[in-house]
Amino acid sequence: MLAPLSWLNEFIKIDQKPEILGEKLTETGLGTEKISKLPDGDILFEFEITPNRPDLLSILGIAREIGAVENKKADYKVSEINAPKKEELSIKIVNDFSLCPRYTAIIIKNVTVKEAPKFIQERLKKMNLRPICNLVDITNYVMLELGNPLHVFDYDKIDGHYMKIEKEEKTGEEFTSLDEKKYYLPKDTIIIRDKKGTVIDLCGIKGGFNTAVDKNTKNIFIHVPIYPGFLIRKTSQSLSLSSDASKIYERGANTGGTVETLKRAVELVLEYAGGQIATPIIDLKKEDFKDRKITINVKRLARILGKEFSNKQITGILEKLNLAAKNKGKNEMEVVIPTYRGDLKIEEDIFEEVARIYNYNSFPKTIPAGTEFPANSIPYFKDYNLEEKIKNILSGCGFNEIYTYSLLSEEDLLKIGLREEDVLRIDNPVSKEFEYLRHNLFFGLINAISYNKTLDKDFRNNFFELGRVYQGKNIKEIQEKNHLGIISNKLNFSKLKGVLERIFSDLSIEEKVEFKKADKNDKILDTNKKAIIIYEGKAIGKIGVVSYDTLQKFGIGEDISYAQLNYTFIEDLPREQKLYKPVPKFPPVIEDINLVLDSRITYAQIASLIKKQGNLVREVSLIDAYKDKRTFRIIYQNPEGNLSTEEIAKIRDNIVSVLKKELNAKIT
Repeated sequence: MLAPLSWLNEFIKIDQKPEILGEKLTETGLGTEKISKLPDGDILFEFEITPNRPDLLSILGIAREIGAVENKKADYKVSEINAPKKEELSIKIVNDFSLCPRYTAIIIKNVTVKEAPKFIQERLKKMNLRPICNLVDITNYVMLELGNPLHVFDYDKIDGHYMKIEKEEKTGEEFTSLDEKKYYLPKDTIIIRDKKGTVIDLCGIKGGFNTAVDKNTKNIFIHVPIYPGFLIRKTSQSLSLSSDASKIYERGANTGGTVETLKRAVELVLEYAGGQIATPIIDLKKEDFKDRKITINVKRLARILGKEFSNKQITGILEKLNLAAKNKGKNEMEVVIPTYRGDLKIEEDIFEEVARIYNYNSFPKTIPAGTEFPANSIPYFKDYNLEEKIKNILSGCGFNEIYTYSLLSEEDLLKIGLREEDVLRIDNPVSKEFEYLRHNLFFGLINAISYNKTLDKDFRNNFFELGRVYQGKNIKEIQEKNHLGIISNKLNFSKLKGVLERIFSDLSIEEKVEFKKADKNDKILDTNKKAIIIYEGKAIGKIGVVSYDTLQKFGIGEDISYAQLNYTFIEDLPREQKLYKPVPKFPPVIEDINLVLDSRITYAQIASLIKKQGNLVREVSLIDAYKDKRTFRIIYQNPEGNLSTEEIAKIRDNIVSVLKKELNAKIT
């Protein structure tokens, strides 16, 4: 939201230096993004407005907030207008209150269309709006000033002087907006039709070209409607069309401010376009939109904020925000909420207002209140510690963590061998590039390597991502899981497998995990260079080398190793405490054994057989492999004494015997 200092000064006298004022506003929640000095010497503030504060999308709203910070009152009052008691010109309005809870309007006759006064034009330019003519500029000016959208029609162009507010029942009806652009309206769009049924207004977003004011306009119809934000947002997103008005409606326009807004517009029209009011104020509504009341408990406020406030202090703070408060019983106060503060709905909202105006930095530093710390850590911390542990292991192994998009395009799906029916499509995608929920983490990871390779052909790196994936073909089947994806164009299959084994070892589950050759066809991994990761008979992931076809689709001409794990499954496993043993006093004996055996026999099968041949076998590791030849290193150790040559020979003979018998191995 842009706000020129000269305009703000019309509502509240600002003596503070702009930089200091900006800091104070930021501390209370109105983020000051930028302060600029304009060529005419004016100061332009640029504020970041949170979605829950539509009242700050106006100069008056900003002035009120400055008043709360500077302990001043924003001075503003709309002049009364002299509307006739009887209609001189008439119009019939058919309203659907579910689509427009309040509709305020008026007709003015005999206006003159010309340029707006210079001060209005200059202020609109500072707000990045292009001046058009006095009537259009006045409606834009009043919207920016007071925060309620309004629109002006050429009264004589409204067929039959009839307006019906309704929802579009079909998809595809053509509408031409004020800027002469054509749009095909989606179903459920709020529109206004004239007597012939022609659409003359795309409600809350753009007016129609067919009822636009021009140099020949003599009579005008001004309306200030209120529309449901969710319907305006839906249409705006469907058409990829947004406006200043739609942004206000999406956040929530002030239902209690329509008459005030209309009066201000009429005041400016009569002054700068001439004419006479031709009707009483039209104000269609089913209920009176009055200020609401919220009761707060003073003791609860103190308990939540960690500081006691007297009733007088609370009243003083709330009055700065135009929130009238009065005592109601011993520990209760009743707070009156103006209609423009739709964000204040419950007691805690009032507590937050007290805290931010008092200033968060003014609160004393205290230890959080509580009875005692829990004896055992709650699951959140356990999961967090596990996540940190895995990330630290991978970082230590030379991997960099990345975050990638969880949405894919149809083209992305084809690259990784998936079809539209294999994944879930979101109903209202922002664009075609972000249409489908990801099934795994592979695309984002390999895309990161592909992108970096285009920048540097010699790029070598290791990436990992811990993120959410969505599996299932429809909303009823969907399963949201956390997966761990690991990719590298530096490490080969064996070394990446070693990284996984390190993770399993640190999690104390290495004895229950095995790598089995995958029989199933895989869309992304090479059929002959992949394995399924099994935990107690259940598949929890896979590892392999990315297939040649997949690499070609990403423009990569080198081997890529990839692994993925079902992190949600690992997260739910019971944690086994590692038992630390004293360092053995007696030295180990290290031997290498060369084997020739069927290449389909896995390392896990061989290591398991060797370890079963005696308690003195401490460790078995694969140190070399070529085709059907493999070299294993065996470490023997007795914690209670030195090993004799005879003891080692006996175990070795047992190992050789069982390998020949069980695996038909040859010893070289």
